[in-house]
Amino acid sequence: MDAKPLMPTCATCGYDLAGLDRDGVCPECATPVRQSQNWSGPDWKLASRQAIWLAVAALVTSFLLVLPAPVFLVLAIVRIIQARRHIRNGTLPPSERPFVSMAIVFSVMAAIAMSIMAVMILR
Repeated sequence: MDAKPLMPTCATCGYDLAGLDRDGVCPECATPVRQSQNWSGPDWKLASRQAIWLAVAALVTSFLLVLPAPVFLVLAIVRIIQARRHIRNGTLPPSERPFVSMAIVFSVMAAIAMSIMAVMILR
């Protein structure tokens, strides 16, 4: 199942904004294009930025043997999946992609740290 890219539409009137400059205005209602949900909605920002913070929290708490570490890791993975979906749909700006990559790296590091700590405890 291939995800279709979301077509940017005006948040006010629903006019199709495909092909228009991001700094322009909607030809139908004169709403700035940047205010439209599909161009600058908070959903992709939350997915990419929260993924990295949750992954870092999982990594830090894994060394402290704190119970929330696996919870942080699961939440980070969920946000990474959502951010990757935004990448596939074309709604995640290229400037946000490094945050997703860093979140993946930190999540892997947290999983390894949790595994090592679990082995040390169970010895």
